[in-house]
Parts: sequence; structure tokens; C-alpha cells
Amino acid sequence: MFFLYLNVGGTRYRLKEQTIWNLNDNSLLYKFSKADHCKRVLMCDAYFEAENEYFFERPAYLFNLIFDYYITGMVTLPADLPRERVAEEFRYWQINVEPLNEQSADQGGPLEVDEFVEAVCCLNCRRNAQAFLDLPRSGILAFVYHALMAGLIVISVLTLALRAESSAKGDRRMALLPNRNSNDGSIIGAVEFWIMLLFALDLIGRFCVHPSKGCFLRNPLAVIDVFTVVSYIFWASLSRLAHDNYAWTQMLVLFMSVRVLKLARYCSHMRRMASALLMSRSSILSAFLLIFVGGTMFSFAFLWTEAGQPNTPFASYYFAMWYSVQTMTTIGYNNVAPVTFAGRVNSTCLGLYGIACIACTISSVVRKYLQLSEQDAHNQQINYSYIKKSPSMHNLDQISSLS
Repeated sequence: MFFLYLNVGGTRYRLKEQTIWNLNDNSLLYKFSKADHCKRVLMCDAYFEAENEYFFERPAYLFNLIFDYYITGMVTLPADLPRERVAEEFRYWQINVEPLNEQSADQGGPLEVDEFVEAVCCLNCRRNAQAFLDLPRSGILAFVYHALMAGLIVISVLTLALRAESSAKGDRRMALLPNRNSNDGSIIGAVEFWIMLLFALDLIGRFCVHPSKGCFLRNPLAVIDVFTVVSYIFWASLSRLAHDNYAWTQMLVLFMSVRVLKLARYCSHMRRMASALLMSRSSILSAFLLIFVGGTMFSFAFLWTEAGQPNTPFASYYFAMWYSVQTMTTIGYNNVAPVTFAGRVNSTCLGLYGIACIACTISSVVRKYLQLSEQDAHNQQINYSYIKKSPSMHNLDQISSLS
């Protein structure tokens, strides 16, 4: 995670670049954080190389409002500050408020101070709603709401498990939505319907209050939420319109199992593990390549050592490859085994080769996971100590919003 070090009017500030990117895509600081070092030097008034700070010759007492805006998404206007100067400072930093921008474009004139304050109040309401829907620790009601949503996710997974179990036993009554003239599975169907309705409303609400709709749709957690709702809609429609099309509905039930990943919203370890796997994708792809190469070579070795032996299971390359893969991955179904001494030595070398490949891949993923854990803990400590020392922020509620 990267920080942006600023010096505004002699006062030092430090902001996470991700905080700037999440709030407003058109602000001056957003463009400044996206630029390289050479462009940043041209955009600011001076650069202090020893402190790695970019200097802006603006009043620090007004930038405190800007800094507070980026951290909390809210603006508190003191009574002793002229509102005209506050509006001018927001214009300088190119902080756009959506309702105000639309009204300004229609009128074609300069921004009025009263309209500015009204737009900021609207933005504060939206930010509060976003904190309520996205941050479980933003308040007691938010914690209760997210605990309820997590419980509903578990219940929806259990209902899906009941459908899959009934389908495995050959009972189609629970695998499909009930007919209009039947009461089979009506309770589970009703429970799942209302849960999915709440999921859809939660998704729509978070989409409406998010400041950047494009960033929201690119968020993997939002993609999971959309896929959960859309897969249920397709499954319910197919069950109603083509009740006898059992194979397609069962395939959709498989896709609907993605809803269990919604729990990642409430578990930082799941998100961290997903990030570690994504960062280790080169190591994982290399492990697949090594398994394929090793499996191919050892498969030919098995065909050579076991050729012509009575009762040998290694009669084809594909079977030898299957045995090689399950041995390298330490699965070992124990349904086949080489019959010759050379084949057993080959199998031992194959197992050691597979253990080495998997151990290297797991160590890479664990190393990335530990780095992310240490980085998160370090960032939380920096944020707390910086807010505690900052002269512009003394509210403990703002500390909890960053933790």
C-alpha cells in the first residue's frame, strides 16, 4: 500500500492513495496520485526531496477540511470560516459533488455557497449510507445488520445443500421450485426467495450509494453478489417455465453454490487468502506446468518398466498419467500399484518430485499471505499513530472508521 506525502502551507499530511481513488475520480489529488514523479513535480509548487513531500502553497487551515473530507467523506464547516473561502478551496482541489455538478451544468454559472453546502450535506448522507452498508464496525446498527446478512448467507447455503442432497437421492421435489398445484418444498422455496430478495435489495442499495459505479462493478465481492442473484433468477425462471428440464436446473444449482463466497465480505482472512493466491498465480501456474512435465516423463517411464508384465494396470499412457498425477498430489487412491521393482522405485521418485513441487507452491502462497497480514497490521498502526498526532483530527470516531 502506497502513501502520498503532502506539505500544504507548511503542514505535513499523509494519505493512502487507495483512499483518494475510492472517493472521487475527478479531483486534483486523484490526478496527482495517478501521475508519475515528474508530472507531480510540475503539478505542485515545490518538491522537498529529503522528506519526499510535495508542497502546495495553500492555507493549511482550509486544507484540513479537504483532508477530513478524504478520510471520512464528510465536511464540517466551522462557524468562524467564511463559506465563500471554503467553496473556493474545494474548487481549487477540483472536488466534484455530483448533485452540485449537475445543477451547475444546467445553470451555466458559478457555484453558489448555499448550493455547495446543500450538496455536501447530500454527500454526507450518501457516505453515511455507504458506511452502514459496507462497514460492519461503523456503528451498532451496522453491526447488527451485517450479522443478520451473514446469518442469511449461511441459511441460504443450507437450503441449497438440502436441494442438492435431495437431488442426489433421486428426489426431484426439493431440487426444483414447487408447482402451483403442489406444496412440495414450499417452505424452503419461500425462505430462499425472501433471502434472495434481501440480497438483491442490499446489492442495489450499495450500488446506489457508491461514489464510483465502475469501481463498484469491478469489485470481486460485488461480482459475487451479482452472480448470486442472477443465477437464482435464471434457476427460478427455468424451474417455472420448464419444470421437466431437470438437467439444466441442476447445473444452475451448481453455479448457485457461489453464494457461499459472500462470506468473504465479513472475513478478512478469506480476502487476504484470495489476494495471496492472486499474487502467487505465477507460482501456481509453474506448479501445474511442472506437474504436467513430470507426469508425462514418469508416465512413459511406467509404460517402459511395466510393459509385458502380467496383471499390470499400466496398459495405456492416459492411465499412467492418471496414476502419476494422483501420486504427485499425494492423493493415492490405492486402487493401482506398479508390480515391478523398477516401477516401485519410479513411483517413489515420482512422489518425492510431487512433494517438492507442491511444497514450493504452498510456501509461496503462505509467504504472500504473511506479507499481506504484516502490511495490514503496519498500516493500521500507522493510521492510528498519525491520526493521534494530526492537529486537524481529534475525533476518536474517525480512528475507528480507518481500523
